[in-house]
Amino acid sequence: MFQIKGRRFSCVPSRLGVCSIDTDYLAYDYHKDGAKETMVIHSEKSLAYDIRLIAKDTKIKSVKINGSAVDYSLEPGIGHPWLTIETPEGKKAEVEITYQNPNKKHMPELKASAVGAIDEAYHFSIKKGKIVRLHDPQGILDRKQSSIKNSKASVVLKNKPGAHTFFVLVESGGESEMWLPVNLNLKEPLEIVDGQLVIKNDEAFAQFAIENNSQENINLKGTAQIAGTDFPLHRMIKANTTSDLVTFKIENPSMLTPGENLLTIYGNNKQEIKTNIVNWELDDQLSGAYHNAYQSHSIDLSSLVNQDLANLHQNKYTPPQPELFYWDNIPSTVTEYGLNWWQYRDGQDKVKPSLTKLDYEGGDHFKSDMGGIPFLITKGKENAVFTSLYDNFPDKVEIPVNVTGGNKLYFFLTVATNHMQSRIENAKITVNLEDGTQEILPLTNPENIDDWLKENTSSAYAQSGFIQELGDGGAHGNILSIDLGKAKDIESVELQTLSNEVLAGLLGLTVLEQK
Repeated sequence: MFQIKGRRFSCVPSRLGVCSIDTDYLAYDYHKDGAKETMVIHSEKSLAYDIRLIAKDTKIKSVKINGSAVDYSLEPGIGHPWLTIETPEGKKAEVEITYQNPNKKHMPELKASAVGAIDEAYHFSIKKGKIVRLHDPQGILDRKQSSIKNSKASVVLKNKPGAHTFFVLVESGGESEMWLPVNLNLKEPLEIVDGQLVIKNDEAFAQFAIENNSQENINLKGTAQIAGTDFPLHRMIKANTTSDLVTFKIENPSMLTPGENLLTIYGNNKQEIKTNIVNWELDDQLSGAYHNAYQSHSIDLSSLVNQDLANLHQNKYTPPQPELFYWDNIPSTVTEYGLNWWQYRDGQDKVKPSLTKLDYEGGDHFKSDMGGIPFLITKGKENAVFTSLYDNFPDKVEIPVNVTGGNKLYFFLTVATNHMQSRIENAKITVNLEDGTQEILPLTNPENIDDWLKENTSSAYAQSGFIQELGDGGAHGNILSIDLGKAKDIESVELQTLSNEVLAGLLGLTVLEQK
């Protein structure tokens, strides 16, 4: 890259180390051969050039312009130094850069793990360089507990799970500096991974491994608990490694339920490691055994329903969308009826799907295709509780539950969403417990929800949960669950929409209670 009076130009050399650009007023040719880089610049007018190039090494033998040695400077860049050169005014400049030894690399190298454990020490080092200081724009480092000694550093990572980056300013041989990015994923020190339920001859086994995300060996002693079965556990897990598989028999398979089954490891030092082992086929695999262990409480939503699902896209949603979006003839990614513009741009202003499966007979309860979990769906002019950031519905609805000793909750959801709301939390469900604690289920497109009319796709695309077909044209709902692990008193459930252009609805809510 180089610039002339603030205007920047760049090209990417081919594998042969050659690139060029030719315009009416400027042209340049770049060539790299071994230890030498050459750039020839031609311009229509007589100009002075301010050239910035990515330095290929930190050891530079010489820099010449039109055959004469000139001064240069090395400035810190991200992952490399910038080589900066100023040329005298002219219509042509031939720049030649020669590095000391093309066969020996002098660039500093970062040695760091891609995973770090929250609230734990994280060590890293620099090869062929010295650490000057750290830059932490995302605030993931506990600076009071950080130490730097020449090419090595130790920091403590804060409780901020997820992908993050901090930067290390590195000096190389006293001649140049550069910023090296440290990209890492912050996780709990210990995590349960590769969890699954193995079903053989009506017997059930829990199988999983334990991942050590810290840089210290961990001697884990404790108990693994799932579906009322306790299993003594003792594993020595080396730093940044995963244990061998743990497998144990579940004493009473009827305690397992379709969907999420909470696995908890209670370890030494009051550790609690939790995950959900998910299996939506358990009803078929265990011949409906869970019906013998649990009774269901289907929550009556009739006092809260505010929309007939079939007519969801007959409504006009306010406030109106912005006048323009991408182009002057496209008002928004969502039509005024809450439909995806890309799918319904050819004049289908309103859509009313046929929801034949909701026209059930033989009792008040809708029997889902997933293990026959029953839902009490309101029959009448309105059958769903919707929330949205549009004015038509409230942002949040709280649903009284008042079940004593509930073990698990199932949610029958229908959500109108679109690709512009993907990979973000569209809405969330909060379960309020009698003891003051909460369980929160984020609703993220497409991780566990999708558009109930398939949003311009050939099939439902939610990556988890159970897809419940509702009728013709791909209309469907998402059935999700929360396993509380133990019997707990449930006060209420809240459904809240968090993203624009989303309509989040609840058709049914059912609680399982152990008999």
